[in-house]
Amino acid sequence: MNSLVDTGLACAGLQVNRGRRRVLQDVSLQPLPVGSITILLGANGSGKTTLLKALAGLLAWQDGSARFHTRTVAAADADWRAQIAYMPQDLPAPVRLAVFEAVRLAWELAPQAGRHPRGHEAIAGTLAELGLTALAERYLDELSGGQRQLVALAQILARRPAALLLDEPLAALDLHNQQRVIAAIRRLTADRGLVTLIALHDVNLALQLADRVVLLAEGRVLAQGDPADVITPARLARSHGVRARIEHDSTGEPLVRVDGPVHRDDSSPASL
Repeated sequence: MNSLVDTGLACAGLQVNRGRRRVLQDVSLQPLPVGSITILLGANGSGKTTLLKALAGLLAWQDGSARFHTRTVAAADADWRAQIAYMPQDLPAPVRLAVFEAVRLAWELAPQAGRHPRGHEAIAGTLAELGLTALAERYLDELSGGQRQLVALAQILARRPAALLLDEPLAALDLHNQQRVIAAIRRLTADRGLVTLIALHDVNLALQLADRVVLLAEGRVLAQGDPADVITPARLARSHGVRARIEHDSTGEPLVRVDGPVHRDDSSPASL
């Protein structure tokens, strides 16, 4: 098993079963640095959600280890679970609760809440960061799916966690709110020194947002590192089963163009 560097969030040799099926096989993550955003890419069923839940302490792992800075992390570690914020892709059904109160309840669970003299302002500031001020008095069950996703993000940010683990946080958002959330996550990750790991389907959004990329295929890490090094046509053929080209827009930023599907035999490991 690989050794773990004592910085950021890392894991080595992680194996996770769901029932009798092994979903993650010997997954090792290089340390995810504080103040940076790592995007987790992979096709449906590649293990992205399982890895997020395992690192969030919501799933036990059968083998392997994880560390956050200099301390060992266990799935049942209540102290670790208090430091991380996990947001699932599928949110629970909305309740009859105003947005401000929903965020306030989440904020009160944070360790600093009891000694913060200006809690109301802290909550209002979190809502403002995500453009939710105008919705503060609206009820959750009156909001659209995208608006509720923004509120869920405000709830976990209000707890001021050390790490963010987000599962498809942009999927239900329109283009305007996607860009708002991208800007907020980027700013808060840097300003608060967070370790941020986000699972996405959209490869081009990953190129826009990521400092680092981890690419999963069939429960294993196919590649990890700089987005330009990880996201290649050969690896996308292996991980997603598509014929793709990497082009550049007028500003020089990379774009992935997909030409169509490939047969799995055309994307063998030997071609990577």
